[in-house]
Parts: sequence; C-alpha cells; structure tokens
Amino acid sequence: VLGGPGSGKGSQCERLAKEYSLVHISTGDLLRAEVQNKSWIGRQCAAIMAEGKMVPLSVILHLVKQNLKGSLPEQTRFLLDGFPRKLEQAETFDSEVVPVKFVVYFECSAESMKTRLLKRGETSGRS
Repeated sequence: VLGGPGSGKGSQCERLAKEYSLVHISTGDLLRAEVQNKSWIGRQCAAIMAEGKMVPLSVILHLVKQNLKGSLPEQTRFLLDGFPRKLEQAETFDSEVVPVKFVVYFECSAESMKTRLLKRGETSGRS
C-alpha cells in the first residue's frame, strides 16, 4: 500500500485488515518498535534516521520477513504499508520474499497530507 506521508495508508490498512482478515504490516511501525526496544537493529536504525537517511533495504526486508514468518502458516494475505518506496525495492521484495499480487496507491494533495500530518502530530506524537 503506497502513498505519501499522511495520505491515509495506515488508517485504510487497519480497516481493510479488519474487514478482509488480512495482516497489516507497517514498516514504519516495525522500525519504531525496534528503536523503542533498543535492539541492535533499532540502535543502528536510530542512528541512520537521526542523520535523515533511509534505512537500508536489507534491514527493512529482514524486519518484514521476520514479521511475515510470525504470521505464517495461519495467515497468507498481507497488506504491506509504506513499502516499497522505490521500484528497486519492489523488485527485490518480489524476487526475494514473495511475489506481489496487487498494489494500492493513495493519491492525496500536498495540502491534505500537511493537514493530516499536523493533526497526527497533535494526537499521536508522530509527525
């Protein structure tokens, strides 16, 4: 599930997951959990993000694979929220993890995303 920050990916994924018995995996949530738990990966990610850089694809794939394995074999349908961000990442995921069946893209104006992000910052502490 793709779209800009604040476009509604997480909110809609929660609804879709509930309605259709899907597993919702948010790469942002996975990264925040690792940082909060102060795991080795979390400490590395915190340092990378503090510099304003993107966490390497290998780390994201590792976290997603771990999460997927934790849900199998009971669940085989997943919503991957906020990943991939680049075509290369999609191709790697498709070949190394699991072939993608479909993509949902939320198109949202910059002004709407800004408004939503400001509201999210007030209510959740995330920006």
